Amino acid sequence: MAAVPISETTFIDDANLQGYWGQESNGGDSGPNGYTLTETGSPIHSAGKFGNGVTFVQASKYQSIADASCPNLEMSGSFTVSVWAKPTNTAGSWATGYMLSKRLFTPDRGYYLALSGGVNPIFYAAGLTTNVQVVSTGAVANGNWYHIVGVYDSVNTKLKIFLDSVKTEVTASGAITDSNSIFYIGLNSNNTAEGFDGEIDDVAVFNRALTDAEVLSIYNGSAAKATSGFFMLL
Repeated sequence: MAAVPISETTFIDDANLQGYWGQESNGGDSGPNGYTLTETGSPIHSAGKFGNGVTFVQASKYQSIADASCPNLEMSGSFTVSVWAKPTNTAGSWATGYMLSKRLFTPDRGYYLALSGGVNPIFYAAGLTTNVQVVSTGAVANGNWYHIVGVYDSVNTKLKIFLDSVKTEVTASGAITDSNSIFYIGLNSNNTAEGFDGEIDDVAVFNRALTDAEVLSIYNGSAAKATSGFFMLL
């Protein structure tokens, strides 16, 4: 079954949702906290994966929320970040194509979702023990949509990255260090040349670990009404 969008109504019913940006028009947050994104460089809202998405350009078009304005996006234990992304420039170095970032580099704190070497999704969470990052064994290509999800499961001591529901995981435990930094979509806080080139849609942040089954359901719509686009978390 083809992938379907997450219904805003049913998504909001999850008590652990902290932010959900459908990217329909102006960076509005459909989650419970109302964390509206500030748009820099007038990123373009146009046809995306579901409804509209946003086209980002490295260094010049991105979205952000000031640290003081999004306290519930600071994470310490289990959490999940989820995006749909369509890259248009996968050329890059170690960690480029930052889709989502709330990270302070000096000292190293916080978390991000990016593309390692421009093609392999990477999920990073500073402060964990054994491993602070996990890199997908799968790769992305220019011009295609991908569902990319990072999960830190503190209960089962796993750090996971999903590319179109295919999981790569490593062992990790401990608490994530408070980033005290800006929350970005399409950029990071250190090097604007490592921003994302391409389109991003349906961004979500939970302060719990989604299960493998939930990630799969988001991707393939197995718990959805394909005609309406509704999705129910299992």
